[in-house]
Amino acid sequence: MNKEVRNLIIRTLVLVIVWINMILVNKGISPLPIDENGATELISEAMAALATLWAWWKDNDVTKKARAKKEVIATLEHEGEI
Repeated sequence: MNKEVRNLIIRTLVLVIVWINMILVNKGISPLPIDENGATELISEAMAALATLWAWWKDNDVTKKARAKKEVIATLEHEGEI
């Protein structure tokens, strides 16, 4: 299984889970039995986790493509072209 097929399957499963959750919530069934304070804490923690991941990803060259671009820029700067 190549990477594109694997990513497609993962995205599709996440989408199905989100739709199932939304349908259950609209029918009044709580898939996650938590109270209002628990929901607030969960949302706050999720936002903090997403912000952390975004900042880490944004400030670091994680992918091969990003590292290659960084090398090209460094080379061009060294040669005085930038």
